[in-house]
Amino acid sequence: MKRSQVDRRVPAVYIVYFVVAALVWHFGANGILYSIYGRQLPGYAV
Repeated sequence: MKRSQVDRRVPAVYIVYFVVAALVWHFGANGILYSIYGRQLPGYAV
């Protein structure tokens, strides 16, 4: 595989992964913490 193709594709993959991970963390982590502790931690409030 040519390096130019890798350099073009990798940043997009990281951006998509970061956005998905951020959404999952933002909503998922809050829901999990709330279900476990019955409250939301101040640092992770929606």
